[in-house]
Amino acid sequence: MRLLSLVLGLCLSISALGDDGGVEELVNQALDAYRSGKKQQAAELLQKAASLIQREGEQGLASFVPAAPEGWERDDIDSQSGTWDSGEQSFQWTQISTAYRKGDCRVKLMISSSPQLLQAQKAMVDMLQNEDYRKMMNSDPSRKVDLFARDGWSGFTQTEKDGDVSRFALTEKLMCQIEISSGDEAALEQFSGLIDWGGLGAAQR
Repeated sequence: MRLLSLVLGLCLSISALGDDGGVEELVNQALDAYRSGKKQQAAELLQKAASLIQREGEQGLASFVPAAPEGWERDDIDSQSGTWDSGEQSFQWTQISTAYRKGDCRVKLMISSSPQLLQAQKAMVDMLQNEDYRKMMNSDPSRKVDLFARDGWSGFTQTEKDGDVSRFALTEKLMCQIEISSGDEAALEQFSGLIDWGGLGAAQR
């Protein structure tokens, strides 16, 4: 039954994604194999289909990575994907990252659907919604924390006295992180403004 549930789940994913034929063909072959009692073959076909769906997810997130602004250079985009947990509780995750450089300034951008990262940062974002907690965080002269909200995203911006500046923003299924080691808050706002927050949030359903 678990294998059949996975088959049905993949079929629903295909319908939502508007599959171009490759994934759908693999799932149909898996259904035929399953109905013929070839469960091992069905599982292998489903794994191939899941890999293709993950690859599409990587490409989808990568399309929201901004091009390098004038005067900046961007590294190649690094993408990873995998499965978190197992069985009916399993969750496909995707993570992409890159860096931008201009002189001594380096900006790191990471977008992830990893449940571990989302859970860890959501706890911090939730606590920072409390004004008293923010005051406590900002009582440390080596750190400044401000709330961030845009187009369905919520998070915070953190500036460290040693020069690090970062922004963490979350939706229900995505986390976006921008980090700058030079303490350049203007660069942080520049790159944050280049991100299509609304489109990115809607891309992961």
